[in-house]
Amino acid sequence: MRLALLGNPATFSRLLPPDRPAQNLLASAFLDRAPLEPSPIWDAIEASAKMLADISEPRALILISDGRATGNAIGLEDAARIAVAAGMPVNVVSEGGEWLIPQFGGAPDRARSDASLRRIAEATGGLFLEDGTARRTLKP
Repeated sequence: MRLALLGNPATFSRLLPPDRPAQNLLASAFLDRAPLEPSPIWDAIEASAKMLADISEPRALILISDGRATGNAIGLEDAARIAVAAGMPVNVVSEGGEWLIPQFGGAPDRARSDASLRRIAEATGGLFLEDGTARRTLKP
Protein backbone atom coordinates (compact mmCIF):
# COMPACT_ATOMS: atom_id res chain seq x y z
CA MET A 1 0.00 0.00 0.00
CA ARG A 2 1.12 3.54 -0.76
CA LEU A 3 -0.16 7.01 0.00
CA ALA A 4 -0.43 9.85 -2.48
CA LEU A 5 -0.90 13.58 -2.12
CA LEU A 6 -2.77 15.58 -4.71
CA GLY A 7 -0.70 18.41 -6.03
CA ASN A 8 1.15 19.44 -9.09
CA PRO A 9 2.64 16.87 -9.50
CA ALA A 10 1.09 14.12 -7.37
CA THR A 11 3.52 12.80 -4.76
CA PHE A 12 3.63 9.13 -3.79
CA SER A 13 5.00 7.62 -0.59
CA ARG A 14 7.21 4.58 -0.62
CA LEU A 15 5.49 1.26 0.14
CA LEU A 16 4.16 1.21 3.67
CA PRO A 17 5.96 -1.20 6.01
CA PRO A 18 4.04 -4.23 7.33
CA ASP A 19 3.88 -3.22 11.01
CA ARG A 20 1.28 -0.69 12.22
CA PRO A 21 3.55 1.65 14.30
CA ALA A 22 5.94 2.07 11.36
CA GLN A 23 2.98 2.66 9.01
CA ASN A 24 1.61 5.37 11.30
CA LEU A 25 4.99 7.08 11.53
CA LEU A 26 5.53 7.09 7.76
CA ALA A 27 1.94 8.16 7.05
CA SER A 28 2.08 11.05 9.55
CA ALA A 29 5.36 12.37 8.18
CA PHE A 30 4.15 12.03 4.58
CA LEU A 31 0.73 13.62 5.11
CA ASP A 32 2.21 16.59 6.98
CA ARG A 33 3.60 17.73 3.61
CA ALA A 34 0.17 18.07 1.98
CA PRO A 35 0.02 20.93 -0.54
CA LEU A 36 -2.80 23.44 -0.25
CA GLU A 37 -3.51 24.02 -3.95
CA PRO A 38 -4.08 23.02 -6.69
CA SER A 39 -6.08 19.81 -6.37
CA PRO A 40 -5.72 17.93 -9.68
CA ILE A 41 -7.82 14.89 -8.76
CA TRP A 42 -8.15 13.52 -12.28
CA ASP A 43 -4.42 13.87 -13.01
CA ALA A 44 -3.65 12.03 -9.75
CA ILE A 45 -5.89 9.14 -10.84
CA GLU A 46 -3.92 8.91 -14.09
CA ALA A 47 -0.60 9.04 -12.18
CA SER A 48 -1.84 6.33 -9.79
CA ALA A 49 -2.82 4.08 -12.69
CA LYS A 50 0.65 4.46 -14.18
CA MET A 51 2.35 3.82 -10.83
CA LEU A 52 0.27 0.68 -10.19
CA ALA A 53 0.66 -0.69 -13.73
CA ASP A 54 3.46 -3.08 -12.71
CA ILE A 55 1.65 -4.33 -9.60
CA SER A 56 -0.35 -7.51 -10.02
CA GLU A 57 -4.11 -7.38 -9.66
CA PRO A 58 -6.19 -6.74 -7.69
CA ARG A 59 -5.44 -3.02 -7.72
CA ALA A 60 -7.56 -0.31 -6.17
CA LEU A 61 -7.40 3.36 -5.36
CA ILE A 62 -9.04 4.95 -2.33
CA LEU A 63 -9.67 8.64 -2.95
CA ILE A 64 -10.60 10.89 -0.02
CA SER A 65 -11.67 14.24 -1.42
CA ASP A 66 -14.23 17.00 -1.41
CA GLY A 67 -14.41 16.69 -5.21
CA ARG A 68 -13.31 20.26 -5.88
CA ALA A 69 -10.82 19.46 -8.64
CA THR A 70 -8.53 22.22 -9.91
CA GLY A 71 -5.46 22.46 -12.11
CA ASN A 72 -6.07 19.26 -14.10
CA ALA A 73 -4.55 18.46 -17.47
CA ILE A 74 -7.19 15.75 -18.11
CA GLY A 75 -10.89 15.59 -17.31
CA LEU A 76 -13.17 13.31 -15.35
CA GLU A 77 -14.13 11.09 -18.31
CA ASP A 78 -10.48 10.63 -19.32
CA ALA A 79 -9.54 9.70 -15.74
CA ALA A 80 -12.39 7.16 -15.61
CA ARG A 81 -11.34 5.62 -18.94
CA ILE A 82 -7.70 5.37 -17.79
CA ALA A 83 -8.67 3.75 -14.47
CA VAL A 84 -10.93 1.21 -16.21
CA ALA A 85 -8.20 0.35 -18.73
CA ALA A 86 -5.77 -0.16 -15.83
CA GLY A 87 -8.21 -2.44 -13.99
CA MET A 88 -8.16 -0.01 -11.05
CA PRO A 89 -11.48 0.69 -9.32
CA VAL A 90 -11.59 4.12 -7.73
CA ASN A 91 -13.18 3.89 -4.28
CA VAL A 92 -14.26 7.26 -2.91
CA VAL A 93 -14.76 8.63 0.57
CA SER A 94 -16.49 11.89 -0.26
CA GLU A 95 -16.14 14.97 1.87
CA GLY A 96 -18.05 16.87 -0.79
CA GLY A 97 -21.57 18.12 -0.82
CA GLU A 98 -23.63 21.04 -2.00
CA TRP A 99 -21.91 24.39 -2.44
CA LEU A 100 -23.32 27.79 -3.25
CA ILE A 101 -21.26 29.55 -5.91
CA PRO A 102 -21.68 33.33 -6.02
CA GLN A 103 -22.73 34.73 -9.40
CA PHE A 104 -22.19 38.30 -10.52
CA GLY A 105 -25.48 40.19 -10.39
CA GLY A 106 -27.65 37.19 -9.59
CA ALA A 107 -28.59 34.51 -7.13
CA PRO A 108 -25.88 31.97 -6.28
CA ASP A 109 -25.79 28.69 -8.20
CA ARG A 110 -25.90 25.39 -6.38
CA ALA A 111 -23.23 22.84 -7.25
CA ARG A 112 -22.58 19.33 -5.94
CA SER A 113 -18.85 18.72 -5.71
CA ASP A 114 -19.46 15.08 -4.89
CA ALA A 115 -21.30 14.38 -8.17
CA SER A 116 -18.02 13.89 -10.05
CA LEU A 117 -16.69 11.65 -7.26
CA ARG A 118 -19.81 9.48 -7.44
CA ARG A 119 -19.42 9.32 -11.25
CA ILE A 120 -15.77 8.14 -11.12
CA ALA A 121 -16.61 5.47 -8.52
CA GLU A 122 -19.56 4.15 -10.55
CA ALA A 123 -17.66 4.25 -13.87
CA THR A 124 -14.70 2.29 -12.49
CA GLY A 125 -16.60 -0.25 -10.40
CA GLY A 126 -15.54 1.35 -7.12
CA LEU A 127 -17.49 2.19 -4.00
CA PHE A 128 -18.79 5.63 -3.05
CA LEU A 129 -19.19 6.54 0.60
CA GLU A 130 -20.17 9.92 1.93
CA ASP A 131 -17.91 10.98 4.78
CA GLY A 132 -20.60 10.46 7.45
CA THR A 133 -21.32 6.99 6.04
CA ALA A 134 -17.63 6.16 6.10
CA ARG A 135 -17.31 7.10 9.77
CA ARG A 136 -20.23 4.84 10.66
CA THR A 137 -19.25 1.82 8.57
CA LEU A 138 -15.45 1.64 8.54
CA LYS A 139 -13.58 0.12 11.45
CA PRO A 140 -10.07 1.24 12.46
